[in-house]
Amino acid sequence: MSSFDWVNNFKKNIRQITHGDEEQHKETKGEEQIRKARLAEVEQALLVLSAHIVRASKRFPNESEKVVNNFFNLHFGFSQNNSRIKSLTQRFEQGTEAFVKISCTQITSLSSKESIHDIMEYLFSLAASDDFITQKEVKALHQISRYLKFIEVSFQHLNTKMQDNSSPYVVLGIDETASDKEILAAYRKKVLLYHPDTCSLPISKDEVNRKFIEIKRAYEILNGK
Repeated sequence: MSSFDWVNNFKKNIRQITHGDEEQHKETKGEEQIRKARLAEVEQALLVLSAHIVRASKRFPNESEKVVNNFFNLHFGFSQNNSRIKSLTQRFEQGTEAFVKISCTQITSLSSKESIHDIMEYLFSLAASDDFITQKEVKALHQISRYLKFIEVSFQHLNTKMQDNSSPYVVLGIDETASDKEILAAYRKKVLLYHPDTCSLPISKDEVNRKFIEIKRAYEILNGK
């Protein structure tokens, strides 16, 4: 099997980019070098996309770092965690806009549709890991999805799935452009509606308690800005 054929075979998914096609044939030295070079290329491209989402968020809390580490550990191994986070931080500080399109081109040249879906799910999870997905993060995610040639219907499905009850704005029933006064008014209205001592809605006590805690958390997030 030629190196060209082998490269085509490992397009099946990210996991195969990492490990090659070892079950079907023993790698030659040349094939191993190509695989490692492609692996490093894809890893760096994914770090650029990760940094692009973090820049849209303007936050990189511990939960976000865990999402990054878990994804890269799964697909690229555990040995480079510190250098990955350092590289991501540098990209965050230096800017990513000029590198997003070329990074997506590198990824699409080596990945299948299934891999692209996995990547988009990861990026949505990263966006959501700092409490909720903002409109700026959605814009960045949509930009990446277009460059990755991700199907629009699939993007909208993921967006709806990940944002459902995850945004404090959604929880309080307001727009992201709401003023502090509007946020407070929406919070008070929701608290009165779902307060465990006064709620008259036809839902269970557990659901009332869950909604009440969710509302308080949403207001705390927005009030802490």
